[in-house]
Amino acid sequence: MADALTHIVGVEEIAAILGVEEINESRRAVIEQLRGRAEAAVKDYLDYDPLQKEHVEFLPSEWRRGEVDPLLNDVRVAASTFAFTAHGRRGNDILQLRHVPVALDDTLEVREHLGSLGGQASGAFPDSSILNRGTDYYLDVSESIGGNLVSLNGHLRRNGVWLSEPRTIKITYNGGWGRADLDEGGEAHQIKMATLSIVQKLSMEARTLRKGMPIVSESYGGEYSVSYDAQSVAMISGMAVTIPPNAMRDLSRFKHFGRMWL
Repeated sequence: MADALTHIVGVEEIAAILGVEEINESRRAVIEQLRGRAEAAVKDYLDYDPLQKEHVEFLPSEWRRGEVDPLLNDVRVAASTFAFTAHGRRGNDILQLRHVPVALDDTLEVREHLGSLGGQASGAFPDSSILNRGTDYYLDVSESIGGNLVSLNGHLRRNGVWLSEPRTIKITYNGGWGRADLDEGGEAHQIKMATLSIVQKLSMEARTLRKGMPIVSESYGGEYSVSYDAQSVAMISGMAVTIPPNAMRDLSRFKHFGRMWL
């Protein structure tokens, strides 16, 4: 993985696929609106933010339903699911991090504090609650990308079981894809291509929408140029977004199906 990004695609990349040679203020506003809608659709479909950045999660998100066993005094659930328990070793030893891939680097830190109330209790998650990586837990590393070890499934495994009380575990980590990963030849280039496909589809729909919009200025110089008022640009932000089939195929291998089961 590489340096952090704020967008999946750049304004210039969008301008290139739309055949826009000169980016004036009006065109930039339209491009940014199209980009915003397309990237939001990608993140919604994937169910995580694919852009590399630092994240903080408080897990588990909820108690797991189950049957109380008076003899073992812990929680049991159906064999097809996992249980977070505070007693014994039959509980869940896996935490599922949302934003993948998760980097194995110095940012990764896990704190475990019973009664922390999601970090809102006084003195929650002190330094003494930091767990030792490689002893108390480990990241389920699957491969090396760009010389960096990462976990594609985002599994954090406990040597034992994780606490069962919601929000008692605080995880700080770097997750997502960097610039080199999204560029051509990178592991996640399909995410960028899918985003551009959505932008193209929205642009075609926007052209139809803009036919009835009030024009602020129009020029027939070296090439045709037209500008629309701010209200017209705002209308584009309200357009419904449908991911085209080719973009959905590109994104399908990056969708985090693992979060459905843990």
